[in-house]
Amino acid sequence: GLGLPISSFFLLLLEDFGLQLQHLTPHSILLVATFAHLCEMFVGVRPCVALFRQFFILVKSGRSKGELGAYYFQARAVPSTPYIPAFASGKWDLWRTEWVIARADANERLDLPTSEPASDRKAWRAKPSLPLEFDPVLEKINGLAEGGLTSMHVVEDFLKRRITPCSRGRG
Repeated sequence: GLGLPISSFFLLLLEDFGLQLQHLTPHSILLVATFAHLCEMFVGVRPCVALFRQFFILVKSGRSKGELGAYYFQARAVPSTPYIPAFASGKWDLWRTEWVIARADANERLDLPTSEPASDRKAWRAKPSLPLEFDPVLEKINGLAEGGLTSMHVVEDFLKRRITPCSRGRG
């Protein structure tokens, strides 16, 4: 069966926003995975919540409290440092019909949501002040963005490095 490995970064991000996995849209989960791969493979740092929050905010969709997929991450309107171009944010009507169910190890952050996130909405937009040690990281991300790197390039790299080796031994 398919197992869903939950990274420590993703769990920290859920905790920081008071979210459960099911609160998020599939697009947001892809955005987080892309950010993590960008940090690890292109910038050479471990992803962290403070860095993620430099570029993204949590937004509630018009859906009712606690509904599956009622929250999503959105790029900040005016980031202090340019970020790589993200995926198109057009609506994907009826995205729930396209979901795939995956088994995962038990984790309290994976319980079905019964209420909205535990954190305050004002905190969702708060931009952390990063220590000066992050300046080279922000400069590297800026350089990658100016050099033409896009989210699709990062996803392509992820698929080549993580998925393709898994299929080589079969056949």
